[in-house]
Amino acid sequence: MSNFLKEEKIIISAKLLIYDRDQENFLIIQRSLNHKHNPGLWELPGGKITPSELIRVGLSREVMEETNLLTNLEDADIVTLDSRKIIDQNSSYNGFVINLLAAFINQSLDLNNIQLSHEHTDKQLIKINSNSWQKQELTPETKLILEYFLDNIMENSYN
Repeated sequence: MSNFLKEEKIIISAKLLIYDRDQENFLIIQRSLNHKHNPGLWELPGGKITPSELIRVGLSREVMEETNLLTNLEDADIVTLDSRKIIDQNSSYNGFVINLLAAFINQSLDLNNIQLSHEHTDKQLIKINSNSWQKQELTPETKLILEYFLDNIMENSYN
């Protein structure tokens, strides 16, 4: 048997938590009911980064596509929160390794400036220090990112 490493199919999924420090809220967007992944659930803006893109460039592109917001990720905190192989014969990503990255920035937010793509149907600003975000039907990735932000980033960088 060979000891050579098998080539893995890797997907990098990156999400951006845009935190408005002055208003103490952040943006979530609701996925369309027609979307095949997490229909109707709320999430942070972001998406798949193509292999030829720098992470900050790809994440800025995804946020722009989904919300029409310009973001400056030059000084963003970026962390890897999850890396797992999908083992699901019914999934189009069966056998892929999914890496979940999260980026965090402070930026003022105004719902009137946000124009959603066809993939999303609604938008909300949620107070970070309230429990209201825990009552939302969030994607598992969004819950993971919010918990990480509250436990590790907010106390150190945003207070």
